Amino acid sequence: PIVAGAGNTFFPHCTVGTATRHLGAAVYGHIEIGSNCIVESHCNIFHPTGQKDGNGGIQESITRLGDRVYLMPYSNVGHDVVVEDGAEVASNIAGFVRVMRGAKVANSSSLHQFTTIGTCSFIAMGTACRHDVLPYCVLLNERCTLDRVGLFKSGKSSMEADHLDAFYAEAFSGTGAAYRRQVEVPSCYWFAEEVTRFFRLRESMRDCRPLATYSRDAC
Repeated sequence: PIVAGAGNTFFPHCTVGTATRHLGAAVYGHIEIGSNCIVESHCNIFHPTGQKDGNGGIQESITRLGDRVYLMPYSNVGHDVVVEDGAEVASNIAGFVRVMRGAKVANSSSLHQFTTIGTCSFIAMGTACRHDVLPYCVLLNERCTLDRVGLFKSGKSSMEADHLDAFYAEAFSGTGAAYRRQVEVPSCYWFAEEVTRFFRLRESMRDCRPLATYSRDAC
């Protein structure tokens, strides 16, 4: 089953509700599409295959697009994927991925299964993303840095960008950062809500991907 909101645009030759047969998988759940989404030609949106419950059974799941999601031509949204409001996708997304609000996944990139892409992050063209990416960052050539251009476009000041940069550099630099599963962010910080939500969503994954190590060097 498919449930969709109002004002969506579906271009010719897109497929909503295709089902994977990889390793004998079947359909467990449904597809939800919000409102005012654009699904360009030759896109595929896959039905969910469900979540294993640890007792040999499978619970129903959802493949979901939020509101105002834009899928560029030839994009693939895998089974059990969630793409949140305002995200833009022009790539191949494997199963069980979470693309958070306002994130952008550029052409010819690919996302490993169980990856979490943070709020307003940018996955650069041609990138093979195997790690979780912090909110408000850009991933290019396996290097994760602050997306200052994106922050300025969204109305954040240089001081606010510097604040987040300093926090990330202290908390997520070095080899051990890839395995960090939680962080405490003072509630007064402007980025506290989305960074905290990012780590909460990572913990909800069946298999949590390593975190992309943060670098203050420009890409």
